[in-house]
Amino acid sequence: MSGCGLGATANLTLALGPEFDQLVQRFSDDVKAPLAVAVSGGSDSTALLYLTADWAARAGRKLLVLTVDHQLRTASAAEARSVGDLAATLGVQHRTLLWQEPQAGQSAARDARHRLLARAARDAGALILLLGHTLDDVIETIHIRERRSTPEDRLAGPVLAAPSPVWPEGRGLTLLRPLIATRRQVLRDWLSAENRPWIDDPSNENQAYERIEVREALKRERGEDARRVEETLQLMARRQEADIGLGEWLDRADIVTVDPFGLVRLALDRVPPQLAERLVGVMVRVCGGHDRTPRAEPVKALLEMLKGPGDRATLGGAWFQRTRDGVLIGRDPGAVHAVEAGGLWDGRFAEAADGHVAHEDAPFLVRHAMPPGPGWRQILSERIALEARIYQTPLVNPVHT
Repeated sequence: MSGCGLGATANLTLALGPEFDQLVQRFSDDVKAPLAVAVSGGSDSTALLYLTADWAARAGRKLLVLTVDHQLRTASAAEARSVGDLAATLGVQHRTLLWQEPQAGQSAARDARHRLLARAARDAGALILLLGHTLDDVIETIHIRERRSTPEDRLAGPVLAAPSPVWPEGRGLTLLRPLIATRRQVLRDWLSAENRPWIDDPSNENQAYERIEVREALKRERGEDARRVEETLQLMARRQEADIGLGEWLDRADIVTVDPFGLVRLALDRVPPQLAERLVGVMVRVCGGHDRTPRAEPVKALLEMLKGPGDRATLGGAWFQRTRDGVLIGRDPGAVHAVEAGGLWDGRFAEAADGHVAHEDAPFLVRHAMPPGPGWRQILSERIALEARIYQTPLVNPVHT
């Protein structure tokens, strides 16, 4: 475990304030529903656990602490147990989630982690999963993406509120990052002042990982820190402004409509050009029944192919057909996964006692990509509605000092 001297930080206090109350109310207004919080034992997530445990005690809400053991290091099981012990002292429930088929690579670990967390959160009835990303994570992500010549509108990484990146495990789940505007060192100073140790993962010292290499390079550029923070906050504000615009257009019934059979109508010609690509990206995920957002280049190529009425193209398991004022969007029949997972069919229809999707009543365009028989209802509209609400979340700093 790690910590640092008290010094001038002894009087530092942190707490989740009214902005956090509003965020929780926005996405989980049932006081009986728990909030899930992912805790690895590192400084960021440990600080998040203490802050949320204190908030939950005041708000009368239950917490479920989730720790993923990737089983990639011999110490990981003991670290998960230490988080469980801390949760017990705070009087909150804890679960350790095992990655049963560990494999090398940060991308694989991230995907497995999100699927395990989402599944456990939903099983507990939670609609919110709290993550401990900080302003430093945003700064690091920006620098990583700048290295790859990423356009500015795609530079910013973690945001305050986001849809779960996995489907169908993350259905109805919102990710919240209350620490996103807080520096990591502030959290560490506070933990040290409160004599609350944390775990240092040795992989965070391994510069074979690009993020760790960037983190160490940023430490060597301390003189640039103030300018870097200001530029990052400005970029986050611009990103949030764009997200709010995206959410507002997704939320408009005259722009996006979904019929009971899963056929989507998008009034693309009325959408600002700078948002068209992002709207199409959302539609690929939703109409394809999966969680893979297409890259910018394929989306641009798709839009180039849809010049006149009747033009048709496919992307990511979804088809697009040009109309006089927009596009129709449906599921590519050849890509349908006609299996049930989590009560869903092809990631687009949910079991429903009063569901009725008779093939003979469906538009021909989607007839061959529908579940067999009655007992199902489309969930594309609810997925779009939640993403619209998430994108319209104002950028606030829930942590008060």
